[in-house]
Amino acid sequence: MTNRVLVLLFIVASVTGCDSDGTKDNSNIELEAHTVMTSSTLSSGKSAARSAKSDGANVFLTPTNVSGEAVSLLFAISGVPDEGIVIFGEARPDIAPANATTFPFDFATQLAIVSTPSFDTSRPGGQSEHMVVIFAYMDFDITVDSQDHVVRVALVSNNGMQRGDKLIQVGSGFQWYDLDTNTLTATRPSNPARITFLETWVDPVRPIMVFYPFNAFMTNPALTLLTSVLTASSGLDIILNYNVQDMVVLEGVASTAGLVAADVIQLLNVKQVVQGLGDSGLEVHSVATLLP
Repeated sequence: MTNRVLVLLFIVASVTGCDSDGTKDNSNIELEAHTVMTSSTLSSGKSAARSAKSDGANVFLTPTNVSGEAVSLLFAISGVPDEGIVIFGEARPDIAPANATTFPFDFATQLAIVSTPSFDTSRPGGQSEHMVVIFAYMDFDITVDSQDHVVRVALVSNNGMQRGDKLIQVGSGFQWYDLDTNTLTATRPSNPARITFLETWVDPVRPIMVFYPFNAFMTNPALTLLTSVLTASSGLDIILNYNVQDMVVLEGVASTAGLVAADVIQLLNVKQVVQGLGDSGLEVHSVATLLP
């Protein structure tokens, strides 16, 4: 699976009629799309998940909720380099600026978005087996040694955060952990706890991309998204039901016993970084209904 995804992860382009060189063509159409994002496993009081398991080297946590700010969401077209269907948000997330418009989301509640995605009718479309989700940041609600924590992971450098930064909720706000003084601080220190891979990551296809993307693997059969069918439709209804099993990792420990907030913020990573592109821990059941 990892090899398959290496080809597909960076399909974040041209449903707006932009070719890979950024040029426009004149064969675009628009559909009205109604998208609902939710997670049935997290919707019942944010208590359905709360699990931890160890492989002897790391502890994998299932968050009790995931929330934050989303930038863009697309269906990747299998086997076709540089093609996907963006259903909301930035139509070109590969070149979107760090201060791009974002959408607040909370998997424990339903987020309904109405958008008008456009796509290039010269592209045939095809089968989609996974989605690519672009976030500005994600907040993970986790339980460690019977203590609840919320850890924010920055996926772009903006709003005082640098990509890869980890912050932990303190009261109504979030704070960095200063690795030099071993203290929490409301001001970003010069050496904060962070995920170095995210900080230094460069897209090998589009090195100017500033957002780190996540794969969301479909638990349903592949969707058929053919341009010929889309052009004959008046709209698109989409329901996305997410699962976040084992999405968070505490690295280098076999147990959560005795871990406190300072440990959590230093040890925390995300599964896609630890396990590789083919195993993000983020799954989605996707239903797409074309309207006549």
